[in-house]
Amino acid sequence: DFNEGPEVQSLVEFLQRIAAITGRVQWSDDVRGRYDEWIRSHESGFEQEHVNEQLIGYWSRMSTYCGKFAALCQLALDQNLVVSDEALSQAIKIIEFLKARLVELFKEMSFDKDGQRLADVKAAIKRYGTAEHTVLLRELRMFKGDLDKVLLTLVESGEIRQEFERRPGRPKRLYTVAEE
Repeated sequence: DFNEGPEVQSLVEFLQRIAAITGRVQWSDDVRGRYDEWIRSHESGFEQEHVNEQLIGYWSRMSTYCGKFAALCQLALDQNLVVSDEALSQAIKIIEFLKARLVELFKEMSFDKDGQRLADVKAAIKRYGTAEHTVLLRELRMFKGDLDKVLLTLVESGEIRQEFERRPGRPKRLYTVAEE
């Protein structure tokens, strides 16, 4: 059972007043110009941020959501249908937060085969603290050439460090995860 205390009742009454408002949302030229500028930046950001292609649909609708959030923020501020700069700023903050979380979520969830290999190798190195090349070959059951490509990518990206331990014969290759 939901407790309908005074705070809940006050919120319900406030939302009912907002729901009763009718008319068209309006934008001043300045606010509309700022919104259009944000849309251009948002749309160009898709390619610049290397966003997963599965997000194209959501990403393209974010500008519409921003406009709707701006109207809702304005209604929450003063029950007015003319969107202010403050309401637009709040809406942009909401959308930028959602965009950042979506990108983060998809980076964590949607690895292609190469991305998964990078994550697996880095996780194995992290488990060992310092991992020998031969140990990684055995544990990960990868071909030497494939492992070497992944290790090179991780070293060049700065995610892991490679060191050589001198010993008779071949030097031992050791890998550690870089400080984050």
